[in-house]
Amino acid sequence: MWSSRSSRGTRRSCSLLAAWRSRSPRATPCFSAPASERAPRTAGGVLADALHHAGVPRDVVQLVTTRPGEGRDVIGALIESPHVRRVVFIGSTSIGRRIGAQAGAALTPAVLELGGKNVTIVRADADLAEWIPRLVFSAFANSGQVCMCTDRIIVHHSRADELTRGLAAAADALSVGDPREAEVDLGPVIGMDAALRFDELVADAVDYGARIEAGGRRDSLLVRPTVLTGVTERARFHAEEGFLPIVSIQPYDDDDEAVALANAGEYGLIASVVSRDRSSAERIAHDIRAGVVHINGPSVGDEPHVPFGGLGASGAGRLGGTDSVRFFTEQRTFFYHA
Repeated sequence: MWSSRSSRGTRRSCSLLAAWRSRSPRATPCFSAPASERAPRTAGGVLADALHHAGVPRDVVQLVTTRPGEGRDVIGALIESPHVRRVVFIGSTSIGRRIGAQAGAALTPAVLELGGKNVTIVRADADLAEWIPRLVFSAFANSGQVCMCTDRIIVHHSRADELTRGLAAAADALSVGDPREAEVDLGPVIGMDAALRFDELVADAVDYGARIEAGGRRDSLLVRPTVLTGVTERARFHAEEGFLPIVSIQPYDDDDEAVALANAGEYGLIASVVSRDRSSAERIAHDIRAGVVHINGPSVGDEPHVPFGGLGASGAGRLGGTDSVRFFTEQRTFFYHA
């Protein structure tokens, strides 16, 4: 996982260390963190250095690095080791299925935080002047490379044209370039494979009838934020997680249809419902099959003290707050007899 390792890795590791030390002062736990092959320094190295600098012994927090292509064997060996008591994986569903199977074979408890095809439902009463900037953030944060990013906006048909125009204009206004420069809004995608996949998803969607309202082009790894309409069920982007700065807009007629569209597919990670009618938004939220639902908030956002995780192909298990402490603690029962 390279897209948000600094934040999510910190939460997981600190919860783990706190749980162990609070339960058994004599324990000497070891936390092995495989670094991303794509970004080993920022997605692993910074976290390990910070913990070591804070006084955590180096034999307690270990950073595991591999050459590209070797990670599968190394991580497989770690999971199968009898010394490994818990497994946490944050990443794609395809790799998560394999890691889950390996952990299951070893009878090692695992939490899997996987991909999503996240949706934001915009009801007819939404304040679009307020919400278009939030939708830009939800769809394009970190160039769309966040598991919580919105892939699909499902909007009431009476507001679809207005939202499409506003979102397309906002996307076109974003600057793409070196993220170290203050005036730049979006940086590059992680690698050329991601850039080529952007080309494939957009071209495939257009081939099946979609319209490019904004973006649709790139300069090497600098991908323009892209807004699509008319994405049909035959298009790959209809069902596949993007993990790219692409969002589609789809109209709906009533709340039941909105929920049905939101629940279509195998993923169930995160969703958002936008409405001035809070009771209606809550009713819709309860019907959406997702592990996390925001009501009148962007899809990109979570808090360290509450459980986080997905349903279906978006993962298994929960971490966050007391759920993390429970997961990293082995429950045992003692009977005292006179």
